[in-house]
Amino acid sequence: MLSKMLRKTMRGRRERAGLTQAGLASRLGLNHMTVSRWERGVQAPTWAQLDAWYAATAEEQGRGE
Repeated sequence: MLSKMLRKTMRGRRERAGLTQAGLASRLGLNHMTVSRWERGVQAPTWAQLDAWYAATAEEQGRGE
């Protein structure tokens, strides 16, 4: 499972990007519950999902600058 620090990082980055769990899930082609499970540490993303999550949050953060 995911460490507490990684879960907090994922949630914080998503929130700074101005995305809800549902919004991020939509960008990634996932169910919002999947993002919730990641942030609660119930389920870990695959490397491909983690890469897509990073790209989606980086894209949104870049728009706000």
